[in-house]
Amino acid sequence: MSTLMKAHPILVADDDMTTQLLLQNALEEWGYSVIVRDNGIEALEIINSGAVSVALLDWDMPGYDGITVCRRLMKQKCESSVYRILLTAKEGSENISRGLEAGAHDYIIKPFDPIILQSRIRAGLRFYKLEKSLFDRNRALRKYAFEMERLAQERAEQLIHADRLTTIGMLTAGVAHEVNNPSTFISGNISILKELWPLIRRGLHGLREEVSPEDASRLDFAIEEIPPILSAMESGVNRIGKIVEGLKLYARKDSIEQTEFSLAALIHDSLALLQASLKNIALDLEVDDSLMVYGDYQKVEQVLVNLLVNAVDELHSLEGREQRIRIATEEDDKDVWVHVHDTGPGIAESVREKLFSPFFTTKEPGKGTGLGLSICAGIIEQHGGTIRASSSELGGALFSFSIPKHST
Repeated sequence: MSTLMKAHPILVADDDMTTQLLLQNALEEWGYSVIVRDNGIEALEIINSGAVSVALLDWDMPGYDGITVCRRLMKQKCESSVYRILLTAKEGSENISRGLEAGAHDYIIKPFDPIILQSRIRAGLRFYKLEKSLFDRNRALRKYAFEMERLAQERAEQLIHADRLTTIGMLTAGVAHEVNNPSTFISGNISILKELWPLIRRGLHGLREEVSPEDASRLDFAIEEIPPILSAMESGVNRIGKIVEGLKLYARKDSIEQTEFSLAALIHDSLALLQASLKNIALDLEVDDSLMVYGDYQKVEQVLVNLLVNAVDELHSLEGREQRIRIATEEDDKDVWVHVHDTGPGIAESVREKLFSPFFTTKEPGKGTGLGLSICAGIIEQHGGTIRASSSELGGALFSFSIPKHST
C-alpha cells in the first residue's frame, strides 16, 4: 500500500489549519505522502492532474466547497478518478445523502476517529486500485477493438481488390484468346503480301503501259505507298501481339520457385541485360554484396529489369538534364529492399495510386501496354513483398520493392 501511496499521495483540502495538521500528521505517521490545500479550486486542479489517489475534502472551504468539487468531478465523467471522502461536522442522514449524491464516495464526521479514518482510506485505496485497473483494461480493450476494426477494414479492402483482380484476370485471358486468333490471321496475310510484293510490283509496273495516265498515276502511288503501309500494319500487329502476351502473363498466376540467391548478383545480371540502353546514363550502385534473399530469381529479375527500362525511357525523353540512375539496397528484420532512383521528370502524386493498375500508362500512345507495372506488382505480391512509387531525392521517380529474407 505504501508503494502505491508514494506514487499517488493523499490530498487534504481544508481551510482549517488545525484540521490540516491533525490529518497530515496522522497520514504521514501511517506512511502516506500528503498534499495539503486550503481551498476547493486548487484541490480540483490537483485532482485533475492525476497526482493523488484519495482526496479528503472539507465540506465548507473557500473557492469551491467539497460538495462543488465532487459535483464538478461527476460532470467531468472521468473514467478513472480519485476516491473522494467528505469531511464535515454536518450530521444526519439528509446531509450524508446530499454528500453522496453530489459524488462523494464516503463521508466522515468531524472530529474524526483515527481508526475509522485509516480504515476508510484503506478502503478508498482498494477502490482506487480496482478502478484504475478497470480503466487500464478498458483502454486496452478499446485500443484492441480499434486495431481489429482497422484490420477488418484492411482485409475487406484486400478481398475486394483480390476479387477485382481475379475478375480482370479471367476477362483478360478471354480477351487475349479472342484477339490472338484474328491477329495471327492478319499477321500471316501480311507476311504473304510482303513475300509476294516484288512480283506484284513488277506486275503493277507492267500495267502502267495499258492504262490511262490517271490510272498510271494511281499505280505509281500504290507502288510507292504499299510497302510502308505493310510495314505499319506489321508494326501494329506486333504491338497487338505484345499486348496479348502481356494479357496472358497478367492473367496467368504461375507458382514461384523459391531459392536463396544473392541480390547483388541479380542486380548485376539485370544491368548486363540492359548494357546497351544504359550506355549514356550515369549509374550509381549502393548495393550490399552480402544480402541474400528468397524468391524466384527470374521473376524478381523481370521486376527489376522492367523498372530499369521504365527509368531509361523517362531519361531518354529529357534534353539538357543529367541522366542518372541509382540502385540502392537496404534491409530490415524480415525483408530486403531494392530502390531504383532516377533523375527523370518524376511521378505526379495524382497518378501514383493508379500506376500498378492494369492498362494504366503514363507513356505516349503506342509506347506502352500499361501492363508492365501491374505484372511487377503481382510478382512482388506473390513473394509476400511490397512495391511502391514515390519521389526520389535525385528529383525524379523512386520505385522500391521488398523481397523476404527467408522462405515464405
